[in-house]
Amino acid sequence: MLLPIARSGVPIDGVDLSPEMLGVLKAKLAREPEEVRRRVALHEGDMRELHLGQAYGLVIAPFRSLQHLRTVDDQQRAFTSIARHVAPGGCFAFNVFYPDYRFLEELGTETQELEWTDPDDASLEVRRFYRRKAVDRLEQLIDGEFIFRSYRDGVLIHEERSGLRMSYYTYPHLQLLLRYSGLTIAEEYGSFAQEPIARCHEMIIIARKE
Repeated sequence: MLLPIARSGVPIDGVDLSPEMLGVLKAKLAREPEEVRRRVALHEGDMRELHLGQAYGLVIAPFRSLQHLRTVDDQQRAFTSIARHVAPGGCFAFNVFYPDYRFLEELGTETQELEWTDPDDASLEVRRFYRRKAVDRLEQLIDGEFIFRSYRDGVLIHEERSGLRMSYYTYPHLQLLLRYSGLTIAEEYGSFAQEPIARCHEMIIIARKE
């Protein structure tokens, strides 16, 4: 999301805990025009302990990144740290998935999520699947794995697996974390098409700092 925002003319700071991921972004940024590069500042940092020295009119945590916070303490620290960087009247926007308990019960199942063709080799296709392995209902944690399968001319030739443990939030849980950090929900949606939050599999929240 950072590059499209910078291309639109908006100055933006990006934060990531992973130096490797920042390296990938820096390589992409190096291919952008100078006026785009000038709008971007990158920081290696932990959302639980941010100290950027300024406040922003908008802070975003996209792609369910808050679900990598697996304890209440980490969640509380992160929300407080993020709120400290939101200017008065500014907003914090994020998305997490809605905990549909039918989804949580479908353990052992695989769902294909993405499919793409190698831009340099039209005969090579990659499909990404997600497999649900276990759920800790008490701690609100989900264990799963991403499965990347490569096909050449429709024949499976390679497979890679990557485990992932994520937390999930209930709506009251989010309300308390936001209230504790001094933010209040201004808008909420269940999808990026702005459907009602109770009818979908996503919780998209825009919280305001008074």
